[in-house]
Order: sequence, then structure tokens, then C-alpha cells
Amino acid sequence: MLFSRSPAAGHLASIAFRGRSYWQVLTRVAPVAGAIHGTFALLFQGMGASRLALGNLAFTALWGVIYGLLRGRHNRLAVLLLWVAIPGHSLLATLVLGWDSGFHYYVLLMVPVMFVSPGRQNTTRVLLGTLLAVFYVALDISARRTVPLEPIAAGALDWVRFFNMASTFFVLGYLAHVYFGVVGVAEGHLRALATTDSLTGLANRRRILDVANYEIQRGRREGTPLSFVLGDVDHFKRINDGRGHETGDQVLMAMAGVLRSVVRERDTVARWGGEEFLVVLPETGLEEAMRVSERARLAMENGVWPDDRPVTMTLGVSQWRPDETLAEAVARADEALYRGKHAGRNRSVLERPAVQPNSLPSSPARR
Repeated sequence: MLFSRSPAAGHLASIAFRGRSYWQVLTRVAPVAGAIHGTFALLFQGMGASRLALGNLAFTALWGVIYGLLRGRHNRLAVLLLWVAIPGHSLLATLVLGWDSGFHYYVLLMVPVMFVSPGRQNTTRVLLGTLLAVFYVALDISARRTVPLEPIAAGALDWVRFFNMASTFFVLGYLAHVYFGVVGVAEGHLRALATTDSLTGLANRRRILDVANYEIQRGRREGTPLSFVLGDVDHFKRINDGRGHETGDQVLMAMAGVLRSVVRERDTVARWGGEEFLVVLPETGLEEAMRVSERARLAMENGVWPDDRPVTMTLGVSQWRPDETLAEAVARADEALYRGKHAGRNRSVLERPAVQPNSLPSSPARR
């Protein structure tokens, strides 16, 4: 089962990131909503509608409270007030100025907010969506059958409606822009979590398998060589038991830095498991891979380590053969590594020669 792949292990992390993205979007949108109400307050004050101006100032303050709650992570209360702010303002403004004022457009903004919210079951979303639709239809019927409580001039009403149209389109566009921006960042974090070893910062086993299989496919198409270096820290159990797990972690992080320093940008270094590291060397034959291995080994042998005690590594080197799988190529590096362990450790060991060594592609000049 050395090369088996588990199902996506980042499901819970994905849910957490989606939730975080949702709250980040609401936090970014709340000041915009408050600014729209503030603009309405100025607009109505200029039109001489003082009560409407004061009402919008009150909703500006409410959005300020919602913003503060979101910043303070009081998300449930913030969402409750959001459900008061948007439908409540649309209801009051429509009854006061009439359906033609266009304040009912803002109810539609609840649809994306509701359906992308985390933690709700689909049945809950459908129920809330149905209630919102019923509210919208009821508001339409009520507004069309009643006289506005505080009508304004037709020309002014047109300007209010145009402003509401523009604001609705702006908020929808801003919602989409912010949401996809935040989600893009979250997906980047998820990809990093899924492909990076948290201790060393190297590629993890999942990532190195993807890289190695890609290079094997490329090797089959283009006939380019591909080599592997598999390294294991010598006496690592002794380091952990005698010097503590924190020192062991420091050793692994330092080893990762050494390995990164001796390879090219196109090469990939991964933590293969425990104290083992795997290096994938595209377009590299055995001779050059052996030189890379020796550079790494000597750098470790001469390095400065925690507690000023020497730490070494034994490495096995193999080259992929066109008729074999990734597992077979790495297994030969593993066999070479253990021959090095039995021979005294702190050495680089080549794989056993193939039956037809001349069939292997040669390595181009390495930069």
C-alpha cells in the first residue's frame, strides 16, 4: 500500500475555508451597504424629506453595528440583524415611497447571501428562499394596492429608482468580485495544505507522487531520463529519544533546507515519510543524480546541527526505466539506501545495474 492514494483529506478544511470566505465577504460588503444608506440620507435631506433622511441614518448605524459584530466574530447576531436590515428597509421604504421607488430591488440581494451561506442544510435554504419569495410577492401586492405614505415628486421618484437600480447592480457586482477573490485565496491555501508538508515546507507525499507520475509520462513521450534520490536520516530514532522530539523536528527542517539548496528549480524535494526524503530529478541520468546525492550528503556531514552534534544521511539513487512503474523505480532507490545503511551509513549508493544498462536515456548537461 506504499503508493495508495487516500480520498480528499481536506474536506473539513474546505468547509472551514468556505465559511471563513463567507464571513469575509459580508464584512467587506457591510460598509458598502452603510455607505448607500448614508448617501440616501443626504439625498432625502436635500429633497426636504427629513424623516426619510433620519430613517436612512438609522439604517446606516445598523449596518455599522453589523460590521462591528462581524469583525468581532459575533456572526449569528450579525446575520440576524442583516435579515432585519435588508428586508426591513425594503418594506418600510416601499410602503413610504411606493413600489416605483425601486427599494424592493434590495430584497433580491438576499438570494446570493442566503444560498452561499455556510452551515445551512439545503432544506433550510429552500425554506428561507420560499419565505423570501412570498415576502417579495406580498410586498408587491401591498404596495400596488395602497397609496404611498409619503409620496415625492415624480421626477424625484425616478431619480430614486435609478439610484436603487444602480446600487443593486453595483452591490451584486461587488459581492461577486469580493466573493471570488476571497474564494481564490482560500483555494490557494487549501492547495498548499493539500500539497505541502507542514513541518518542513517541502512537497508532501501526495504532491511528489503527482510530480513523479507526470515526469514518467513525459519521459515515455519524449525519452528524457528521470532519476530519484531517496534519503533517510541516520540514527533518527536515537536523535528523537536522546535529544527530544523538538530537536528531531529541527533536524528534519534543517535537512529539508540542505536538500533544497543542492537541487535545481525544476527538481522537487519532498518529505516521503517520517525521516525519509525523496528527490525527483527530471532530465537527469544516474551519474548526475549521484553527484546531487553526494552534494547533499557532504553538506549534511559538514553542516551545523542542533546541539552541535553531527547528523548524517544515507541516500539511495535510481533511474526510472521505460518499462517500469514509479513504485518499482523508487523501490530500487530504497534497496540501494538500505544497502548503504548496512554498509555503515553516511553514504550515497547507486541502484544495482540493470540487465541492459545501455537502454537507459543519458542525462543532458545539468545547470
